[in-house]
Amino acid sequence: MKKIAFFLVFFLGVYAVQAQDIIFKTSGDQLPAKVTEVKESTIFYTLSDSAQGPVLSLPKTEVFMIQYANGTTELIKIEIPLDTLGLPVKSAAEFSRDGRRDARLLYKGKGVFWGSAAAGAMSWFTGGATLAIPVAMAVTPPSSRTLRVADPRLAQNRDYMQGYRKQAHWRKVGKAAAGTGTGILASAALVVAVVLIVFL
Repeated sequence: MKKIAFFLVFFLGVYAVQAQDIIFKTSGDQLPAKVTEVKESTIFYTLSDSAQGPVLSLPKTEVFMIQYANGTTELIKIEIPLDTLGLPVKSAAEFSRDGRRDARLLYKGKGVFWGSAAAGAMSWFTGGATLAIPVAMAVTPPSSRTLRVADPRLAQNRDYMQGYRKQAHWRKVGKAAAGTGTGILASAALVVAVVLIVFL
């Protein structure tokens, strides 16, 4: 009889430990707890080993999902305010930063590279006159038709496009410099090869 009572108490104890809510955080951590209330921006809970302890809280922005002891789950959704274009509300600095990031990913400037490479290669035979071409390419901001934007709505945001154009221009300068250097080196290698063939 004592053994039956012991196993019954043990089973109930194990069940009590397992029958806890689990808070899944956006960081990947899992927090066993007893959720007491879910409000618009905050989740209130007590720790699993202290059901009668103090009520703690977490911002909903830090929580991905709650799995309740009865097996049901609740995905935590955060309502993000949108502007008149349907874009998330951000500061001017944030939009500018996003524009610079997208320019690094999307602006290719392939024509600038190869045009500068050709001009660099020809500079050996023109006394350097063709080097004016990559310089002109570098100082000229990218044309609007070469600016690829992932979301057309962003093209209507002044701060985003300002950051995008600035970063794209820097990339264009880098492409022009890289192309010029490549062309000069390729041309130099060709000249050396011709000299070796002729005189050796």
